[in-house]
Amino acid sequence: MANVGNVRTTVGLILLLIGGSALVHFDFWPGILLGMTTEVEPAVHSWLTVRIILISLVVPGMLLIVWRHVRQLVITMQRAIGDLSNRTFLLCLLPLAAAVRILAVMILPLRLWADWEAYHRLALLWATSGEYTMGVHSTAFFPPGWPFFLSRLYLVFGVNPHVGTAANIILGVGICYLVFRIVRRIWGDTSGRWAALLLAVFPSQIIFVNLLCSEVLFTFLFLLALDLILGRSPYSSKVYLRYFAAGLVLGMATLTRSVTLLYPIALIPFVFGNSLRKSTACLRWLVIAAGLATVTVPWVIRNHYQVGRATISTNGGVDFYAGNHPSSGEGYPLLSPSGMPWVIFPRKNGHLVKLGSPIVRTHSGFYSPGSNDGV
Repeated sequence: MANVGNVRTTVGLILLLIGGSALVHFDFWPGILLGMTTEVEPAVHSWLTVRIILISLVVPGMLLIVWRHVRQLVITMQRAIGDLSNRTFLLCLLPLAAAVRILAVMILPLRLWADWEAYHRLALLWATSGEYTMGVHSTAFFPPGWPFFLSRLYLVFGVNPHVGTAANIILGVGICYLVFRIVRRIWGDTSGRWAALLLAVFPSQIIFVNLLCSEVLFTFLFLLALDLILGRSPYSSKVYLRYFAAGLVLGMATLTRSVTLLYPIALIPFVFGNSLRKSTACLRWLVIAAGLATVTVPWVIRNHYQVGRATISTNGGVDFYAGNHPSSGEGYPLLSPSGMPWVIFPRKNGHLVKLGSPIVRTHSGFYSPGSNDGV
């Protein structure tokens, strides 16, 4: 046991040294790490990501060094949490989740750039023009769920990006509650409480609230759909209503992150492995799929007529293409033939060009989005 403790302490000290060096003096790390990437000149934000990852090693390093005390603390917390009723636990947990997210918004600056700037401007245009456009052209480049949600908030509360962060705080608290319900239903009260508590204080979950991105809304919608699917109803009619509602929510999640369209396919093995009669299980699956189609099909039809593509969005495969085209890794600026939002909203002398200004094809190969969405 002593040897295990010595190894744990040694590893903890090494992690502390790595994290501390990245925090105090990061300059020598690029020279060490450049041999691990094909990028000739990695972007500035890439190095920032690396630095954050290295600095984060301080946390596991400290935990390894003081493991005995941490273990005792966990045991004490387990006993304290176990003594609470579910109602009391939630009355303590949900305000905690809200408080740490509000604190993050107060401390961290709200920055609008890249996708987050695009989402804000898409929502602004949707709120003012009533149409989903980039500049003066209809678009389907981004799934519409988050821009639409944000645009409705702008209509009600005014065009202020902090309205989106306030919504993210509420959604983040809702995510903690839904995780508690789902995990508790599957693995019991203790697992549900720990899952919700960890999610309430998990750094990435907290920081996400200050970004105008679709992840928080998508997570809430997807968990809400799971909660509806896993719920119990005493009457068969209510069961199918609940499953249809789950399908509707999955449709909203699909319009937020189009990868959700694959989820009904992933459900098929569970349908045939269910203890219910196969006909009943299949009918429930069809009800979910019908709910999803009710939400998504109108948008696909809209894209077919306005953009020329019968799809949820036209940005599928952008990340894959960015790292796999012939010039990837050589500082080549062309990420996608569809055109990217930071080009669609171009800058001149550091300032955004007014929306609706003509955008011409550049030497890097970017296109202005036309009626076919740049495809």
